Amino acid sequence: NSLVIGISQSGAAPDVTGVVKQAREAGALTVGITNVEGSILANAVDYALLCAAGPELSVAATKTYTTTCAILAQLAAHLPGGEVLQSQVGRLPDLAAAALQSDQSIASVAQRYAHARDCVVLGRAFQYSTARETALKLSETCYLVATPFSTADFRHGPTAIIERGRPVILYAPPGRTLSDNYELLQLLKEKEADTIVVSEDPRLLDLATT
Repeated sequence: NSLVIGISQSGAAPDVTGVVKQAREAGALTVGITNVEGSILANAVDYALLCAAGPELSVAATKTYTTTCAILAQLAAHLPGGEVLQSQVGRLPDLAAAALQSDQSIASVAQRYAHARDCVVLGRAFQYSTARETALKLSETCYLVATPFSTADFRHGPTAIIERGRPVILYAPPGRTLSDNYELLQLLKEKEADTIVVSEDPRLLDLATT
């Protein structure tokens, strides 16, 4: 009665495939999320969910990360307890299209950090994975020393690394973590960090440097 989900953008990760193979042999229901039909992961699981993002043309596999998150959201929406998500997953195409319209504003903000050598990326719960992915992409493509933290862990010591002008990216979506993110952002402002905030909440956006 176990569900085991393996995630590999290329579908070629031997460690992920090995785990789902063992789980399937033990009687678990296995699902693979990958962008490559016919990959070793897709062939090793009971059900393969394909990202259908097209071939990755650069080292920053952002298309497959984003579509993987979309698949997980849809899967969660149809599992017990996910009913609240079902009315929202249909908005994903429109939300993605709206995000792609922000290219110019993001490009203008990015100029401010053209000479940055390091940064901190923060998120909690689901956004912690996005913080880690962001840090990885910044390291791969911009050659930054980008360090990801859970906001919960960051408040217990690592805030000591924040100094005036250090770039900090904070993911702050609606939900139970919002008030904690607001308090953390106030602390970052007191320390004069240079904050980039990804949020829908006007209070947090008003505290952001950019």
